Amino acid sequence: MPTGLPAAHSLTNSEWFFSLDTEPIRAAGFRFSSGALSTLREQLPGYARLVITEIVKQEVLRQQLELVDESKAKLDNAIVGLEKAARITLTPIVDQIEKLSISANARQSFSRAIAVYLSDFRGSVLPISPDLAEKIFRDYFFTRPPFESSRNKKAEFPDSASLHLLEDHAATSSSFGILVSADAGWAAYCAQSPRLYCVTTVNALASLFASTGDLAERVVSQFEAELHNNNSPIPRQLAKSIQSHLDESLWNTTGAGTSAYAYLDVDIIAHHLSEYALDRNCLRVWIPEHDGTAGLLEIRCELLVRSVCGIDVYIEDSIDGGTVRVGHEDITRMTDLEVRGYVRITGPLANTDIGSWDISFEFSPGDYDVEIGELSVNYHARDYGEYDVAYVDSAPQDEYTLPLFPESS
Repeated sequence: MPTGLPAAHSLTNSEWFFSLDTEPIRAAGFRFSSGALSTLREQLPGYARLVITEIVKQEVLRQQLELVDESKAKLDNAIVGLEKAARITLTPIVDQIEKLSISANARQSFSRAIAVYLSDFRGSVLPISPDLAEKIFRDYFFTRPPFESSRNKKAEFPDSASLHLLEDHAATSSSFGILVSADAGWAAYCAQSPRLYCVTTVNALASLFASTGDLAERVVSQFEAELHNNNSPIPRQLAKSIQSHLDESLWNTTGAGTSAYAYLDVDIIAHHLSEYALDRNCLRVWIPEHDGTAGLLEIRCELLVRSVCGIDVYIEDSIDGGTVRVGHEDITRMTDLEVRGYVRITGPLANTDIGSWDISFEFSPGDYDVEIGELSVNYHARDYGEYDVAYVDSAPQDEYTLPLFPESS
């Protein structure tokens, strides 16, 4: 890899391209029209060109289709379970679902999304060349990158193919490439390449082109000062945007368990933003050249989120089989999160203050976990066979009493 990373001013007169590995695309939730991948359109210069390999394209499609197939399998199992429980046949519904050709249509949709994204960057897909095998096996047998740092060397064949394709493309086009990958094998390969750079994230790529100078400093300082202005609507607007982000994100629960003879079913009911703090060290802005009327500001916030979780308790029915729901309680859990988002700013940035600018916030949906923890369940017999069920969490302040159904009068 050439020494260091290229500066933005050195790229204006150079022939270069950028390329994405599978992992940064997956980390962006395979979303090309929103989030980090989408904002690259505004962060990179208009002459930026995207090149991906056929291997990466097919791997992205495969991983997306795996998610589709998993969801389809859950739907099929749910239909079978419903048929058994209701003792009816749902064949007409199954036939209608099969006519949708879900996997085939999903593949076409995913392929179109990749094609549109490539076209936005004057991009192309590098096909697999016939002479690729010789180069790959040479690296494999001599334990060269990306094989040298991997315990499972055979798993590195797709990476090796992609890297050789990108190296050959850079050589034949007399250009150099900036590759985005968190894979150690990619970094090791680029370290010995005369034409390839490697950065670990899409944000690291974008940061190479962040604006500097007086105008950029003015925009950042005015935004930062406005967040500390109690009379400004911007702090409330930011908090509202973060709350919307929490509501639109995917949430999972982890660590819910009990040593008692009971089963727990946990459902997240709601999320509430308790606190947020802006990381001042991560404020970066992108302002198009020769245009002082628009800017894109990246922000990073530390959040404290209060989640309301519903806990249902089930015990085995030793007489009729199956399980019986015996209690329910809503509990709260506090979670620390880090979110990244963008602030779109429009207006005469050079000669007016932030009060006259149009400000909007964007946060792409995320995927977060709420730690429930180990819970103990105690049963206390009362009249008529009713019970109180108590959860006692490892944290002493979390203690709950649950009624057994039906509710006592």
